[in-house]
Parts: sequence; C-alpha cells; structure tokens
Amino acid sequence: MTTTAHTSGPELADRLLQDVGNESVIAAVKLLGAHRDGFWLRELLDPASPAHAAVNAVDVLEGGQPWIDWHIVDELLESRKLKQSSSELAVLAVAASIAGPHRVNLARVLRAVDEDELSLVVTALTEA
Repeated sequence: MTTTAHTSGPELADRLLQDVGNESVIAAVKLLGAHRDGFWLRELLDPASPAHAAVNAVDVLEGGQPWIDWHIVDELLESRKLKQSSSELAVLAVAASIAGPHRVNLARVLRAVDEDELSLVVTALTEA
C-alpha cells in the first residue's frame, strides 16, 4: 500500500478489500472508507497514528495487503487512547462491532453521529 494522500476513502477501502470474502469485514471497511473520505482508514495506515497498531505491518513489509486486526481496534477503543471526536469514535466502534469483537452501545452511537453518519452506519449494518 503506497501513499493514501490522493486516494479517495472508497478507493482506499477497495484496495484494502482485495481478495476479502468476509461480508462483515467488507461492510466494516466500506463504512470506514465512506466516513469522512476514509478518515479512519488513513489513521490506521499512518505509522504516526496510535490507531496504526491495529494494522498488520508485517504483511505490508512483505508486499502483501495490510489488514485490520479488529481485536486490537477493540483494545484501542476500550483503552480510550484514541483522542478523536465522539462521532469518529462511534463510527470506528460500529465497524469494530461488525467485523470484530467490540461491543457497541447503540444509544451512545445514535447520540454521537449526525444524519449522514447514521446513514452510513445503517448501510454497513444492512450489508453485514
């Protein structure tokens, strides 16, 4: 995976989803790609970001596709080490609950997201 600066969020999601067959993972990654033009995908792929801990970097160094370790995303959300806005964290939490072990409080998500983000969340839940 090379630079993400000029790649749209949905294009970045498509790149990460090459050869992925799991519908839940597909829905979660597409949610992250659609949300704020790939905000979380860019954070996950940025080595300077605390969220980068959730990406399997060994695969990337060996020329393979990076993949998201949803268990680590769950740990990051539970540890409260991520300092993004409540709506950004809510979207990541929903993605982590769709593709991984994270338990999400839907009432908290509904209070945190705006109408557009809610639409993305509903789409992801439907696709999963």
